[in-house]
Amino acid sequence: MILSFLLEVVLLIAFGYWGFHLESSSLVHWLAGLGAPTAVAIMWGTVAAPKAAKRLSKWPLLIFKVCIFTLGSVALFTSHQERDAIILEAIIAINLALEFTFD
Repeated sequence: MILSFLLEVVLLIAFGYWGFHLESSSLVHWLAGLGAPTAVAIMWGTVAAPKAAKRLSKWPLLIFKVCIFTLGSVALFTSHQERDAIILEAIIAINLALEFTFD
């Protein structure tokens, strides 16, 4: 449970890092750096948080988590943090496998 929460925080950091490291203007850096993690947090809070009013059921939740975490890893990868992206994706895969096996 603690690992899952930490991975969610890392996910938001990954999207923020990606946004602030885009090869674009300062305005775009700020919009993407703050907007992407905010959008992810809103989506997560709406359908994936444990106490969400509209929480997805088991399999749709798994698909959502795989997609959103993979996008976070891709964001790191495209920000030239390839090693970190691969490590993050491996930890996420193990965590999701354990989470849905023992849930």
